[in-house]
Amino acid sequence: MTEESGQAVLAAAHFRGPDGAPGEQGVGKVQPIQVGAKDAAELLQRWVTLALPMRSLAVVDVSGSMDFPAGQTTRMGLTTQAATAGLSLFQDNAAIGLWAFSQADDGLLGADYRQLQPTRRLDEDAGGATQRELLAAEFDTMDELVGGGTSLYDTTLAAYESAVESYDPTAVNSVLLLTDGANDDPDSLTQQELIAGLRKAVDPERPVRIITLGITNDADADALEAISEATGGQSYLARSPNDIGKVFADAIAARI
Repeated sequence: MTEESGQAVLAAAHFRGPDGAPGEQGVGKVQPIQVGAKDAAELLQRWVTLALPMRSLAVVDVSGSMDFPAGQTTRMGLTTQAATAGLSLFQDNAAIGLWAFSQADDGLLGADYRQLQPTRRLDEDAGGATQRELLAAEFDTMDELVGGGTSLYDTTLAAYESAVESYDPTAVNSVLLLTDGANDDPDSLTQQELIAGLRKAVDPERPVRIITLGITNDADADALEAISEATGGQSYLARSPNDIGKVFADAIAARI
């Protein structure tokens, strides 16, 4: 950049050279912007967040209400369509895992939650197929798991503890929780116990945020907001099934 040819390229693109002097048609001296320590730290944190790869555990509600009609399909259909489209937004160095949850007593999973795919890089080969391909295949068949109640609180705490335990210091770590209902598991944690458990599990040295996405007004928006707040995350609500795709994209943009 200090050589004559390099400076010519910079000047042609209307950039100053390394010495900071204005070009032939430059505006002269530039007044530096004074940035406080707090603002600088916030800007640097945003840069780090955008520059680092993402590691996220997607936790998807497959309770019976996800089979409710939504436009030409169901809530589950719209959710998996949005998730499939969302996969294309991630670079290969992103690591994504997938859980499904309902309720052990009456769901089709045989447990409150089940790991469908462990968290791996999207370009990792996992037995002849990449993680991206395996996740897309899971989304295609997730409607076959729909049924039963919603064990939201037990699943949320288990997913968060799992994400903290498998924390990757070279990535932005998060849990993406998608649900269309409220916790209705009579044997589960209470909301107060869940929030207390999340706060206890928060580790400043292994930061993991929960990003919640409520599907339709049937979702317990207050509970989801409290869950996200306890971990420094964000909460989104798709009031209409048609909003699911946009809200899902917004959640991804938040470095889910």
